[in-house]
Amino acid sequence: MSTTADPGANGATLTLDSQGFLEKLVELRTLFDDHIVNAERIVVDEKDTPQGHMLSTIMPPAPERLLDLGEDLFGASCWPVELCSAAETGDTAFIDHCRAFLTHCEYVVRRHGLGRWLYERMDQARTAFATDRPVDELPLHIRAVDNKGLAKRFGGRDKRRFGTKRQRYGDSFEYYRMMRSMAARAVIRWAEPGMLAARIAYTLLTDGTIGGELLLHSSTPNIKFHNEAQRRAHEDALDILHTIEGLRLQADAEYEQALARGDVHVTMPERTSDDEDLMCTSYQYFAYHVGIGQALAHARAGEAWEDEDIARYVQAKPRVCALEQRIDKRFLYDVQQLRRAVEELWNDKPVFVETLFESPQARREEMDKPLWRNLIYISDVAGSLLGAMMRNQLMGALATHDEELLRTSFKSLDSICAMMRDIGTLAMPMLLIDEHEIDYDRLHESSRQEQTQMLRHYCSIRDAAVAIWLARMPWKEDPMLREATLELFGPSTLAFSRAVLPRLEQELALPGTIGEAC
Repeated sequence: MSTTADPGANGATLTLDSQGFLEKLVELRTLFDDHIVNAERIVVDEKDTPQGHMLSTIMPPAPERLLDLGEDLFGASCWPVELCSAAETGDTAFIDHCRAFLTHCEYVVRRHGLGRWLYERMDQARTAFATDRPVDELPLHIRAVDNKGLAKRFGGRDKRRFGTKRQRYGDSFEYYRMMRSMAARAVIRWAEPGMLAARIAYTLLTDGTIGGELLLHSSTPNIKFHNEAQRRAHEDALDILHTIEGLRLQADAEYEQALARGDVHVTMPERTSDDEDLMCTSYQYFAYHVGIGQALAHARAGEAWEDEDIARYVQAKPRVCALEQRIDKRFLYDVQQLRRAVEELWNDKPVFVETLFESPQARREEMDKPLWRNLIYISDVAGSLLGAMMRNQLMGALATHDEELLRTSFKSLDSICAMMRDIGTLAMPMLLIDEHEIDYDRLHESSRQEQTQMLRHYCSIRDAAVAIWLARMPWKEDPMLREATLELFGPSTLAFSRAVLPRLEQELALPGTIGEAC
C-alpha cells in the first residue's frame, strides 16, 4: 500500500479557486475598512484639562467575522491576528501596513492567480531570510510585541526597525515557515480534494523550495521567468521531485516484496484491551472527542442532553480495521528501517541532502546506492514520519556527526512511534498536536521572548502533524481530505475527529476488522 507515492500526478494541473478567494478577500477588505472608519470608539477615561474636557478612547474589538475571513484566507499564518490587531489599535501606520498587504494580494491574484501569489510569498520570505533583508510585508505579530515594538517598527526606514540581527534571523526564518504553512493550507482549502492537492501541500510543508516550484508548475500555465537562472532552478527542482517520486514507488514495491517473503518483522501493538478506561485505537480516540464536542455544543447552546446521547461515542469499544493494520505496519517498518539506516551511515560522514540537490551529478551517483542508503530517500521518508523540523534535526545530526543532536532526534522518533503504538497512525497526528497544546496560563505569565518561542514551537509541531497526516493517511482522493486537513491546521482538533470518524466507520464495517462493535 502506497503511503506517499503518487504515480499519477506528474503533469497534472492543479486548479485553485482564485475567484472564490477574491470574493472572500473583497469581503474582508470591506469589513476591515468599515470597522476602522465607522466603528464607535469606546471611552475609557475623561478628565478636565486646561485645554478643555478631554476623552481617552480606544477602538472596539474587531468583528468576529473579520477573524473568520482572515482564517479562511490566510490561515496557518499570523495575518488573521495582524488584521484584527490593526483594526483594534487604530494606528494609521499599522493599518496602512495591512492595507498594503491586502492590496498587493488582490492585484497578484487577479492578474496571475492564487498559485502565483502563494509562490511569491514563499520566494520573497526565503530571499529575505537568506540575505538578512526583511521585507516591509513582515507582520508585526511574527513575534510577541507591545506598543513600544509597534512604534519602533513603523517609526524608521532601515532594517534596524525589525530588531537586532538575531531577531531578524529568527523572524525571517519563522516567516518563511509560516508562508509555506499558509500555502499548504491554501492548496487544501482552494483546490479540489485529491492526490495532487495532498502531494503539493505535503511537499510545501517539508521542502519549501521544491514545494514552491511544484505549486507554480501545477497551478500556473505559461510560466514566465525573470531570467535563465530562475528557469534552470525551476527545472532542477522538478527533476529532484521526479527523483523522489521514483524512490517512493521503489520503496512501495520493495515493501510489498518484503511482505510477500515474510521479511517485515515489526511488533504490532495489542489494540483490543478490555480496560474501559484505556483508549487504544484511533476509533475510540475520534469517537471520544466527537462525543465531548457534542456535549460542549449542547452546553454552549444552553441545551440539555441525555448521557445516552453521547454514550456511544465516549464508551466506544476498541476496533481496528484492516486498512489501519496495514498502514500501522508500514509506519513501524519505516521507523525501523530509518533508524537502522541512520546508524549504518553514522560513520560514513554523509553530506547534507541539500548538497545533493545542488548537483545533478551527485544525485545520479546517489541513485546508484541501495534504497535505504540513499540520502534523498532517507530524508524524504523521515519527513513523512517526523515532519520538517524534526527531520531536519535528524539529517543535520547525521551530516555533522553531532551525537547529542542525534540522541535528541531519536528521542523525537521514539516519542512519535510510541504515540502511534498507543493510538494508531490515523489519530497520531491529532494526539501529537494535543500533547503539545499551548498552556495559556503559562504563556500569559511568560516574557515576550518566551511567548514567541512557545508559539513558534507549537506551530512547528502542528506543521509536522499535518505533514505526517498528508503522507500517511490512505484517503487522498476522498472529499473528506479538505475538511479534515483544514481542521488539523487549527484552531481545534475536535472538529478533525468529526471529519474523520464517519470515513473510518465505513472501513470498520469491512472484513478484516479486529475487535467487536458495541
